[in-house]
Amino acid sequence: YKVFRALSQRGKGGVFQALDLTDETPRMCLIKEGRKNGETSWNGCDGFKKIQREAHILTALGKKAVAVPAVYDTFRLKENFYLVCEWLEGETLENLINRRKRRLSFKEILNFAVRLADILARIHAAGWVWRDCKPSNVIVTTDKKLRPIDFEGACRTGSFEPSFWMTPPFAPPEIFAGSADYKSQPSEDLYALGITLYLLANGKPPPVNSKSKTIKFHEKNLPDKFKLIVGELLSVEPSKRPSARTIVEYLKTI
Repeated sequence: YKVFRALSQRGKGGVFQALDLTDETPRMCLIKEGRKNGETSWNGCDGFKKIQREAHILTALGKKAVAVPAVYDTFRLKENFYLVCEWLEGETLENLINRRKRRLSFKEILNFAVRLADILARIHAAGWVWRDCKPSNVIVTTDKKLRPIDFEGACRTGSFEPSFWMTPPFAPPEIFAGSADYKSQPSEDLYALGITLYLLANGKPPPVNSKSKTIKFHEKNLPDKFKLIVGELLSVEPSKRPSARTIVEYLKTI
């Protein structure tokens, strides 16, 4: 692997763009480094284990037809763990939203919404909770496909995960309740989907009234059915959030 660009560097490890020379035809790839003892959490999970875990999750989801980056290889070097995966050419959905400055047609918003919900439906059907659903973790490729990235914090549905992983404001209110027996559920991702859909339509997170918990839309030219489904996804009660597959079918009727 010929590394030629560092995309990020932090305590748990770096992320690099590289050229994969292991095959007859060289190809671009992404290399994620997990450093031993890097950013070790209280339960002993360091950079090494985080990237090793992500390699396992990406492989498992790839087998279930989830459009995650393909895993090319893994290896160890100087006590660190490395994940080599598919390079996705494009931009993040976050960059697209910021660049367009809310100038997305409702047709475009709806198209993104359906595809995002379908990605979550496939992740949940495979028995996983993403725990990091947000526009900066979705790549809009040059051929206009949506590809989810960053699965270090993903976990099996119903598992107890002591480490806080989700990013405010995408984290649902129940995450902050601090329950010792809380177990991750798809409803976490569904709340994050609701925030993402609001962002697509308005360009910024929703202002939530702390007393009424009502969601107000700045963009007025939105169908009521769209506003309704976003409001349901942002319900403070996890059980009231529709499943991702239900969302897909509902959005197709708008």
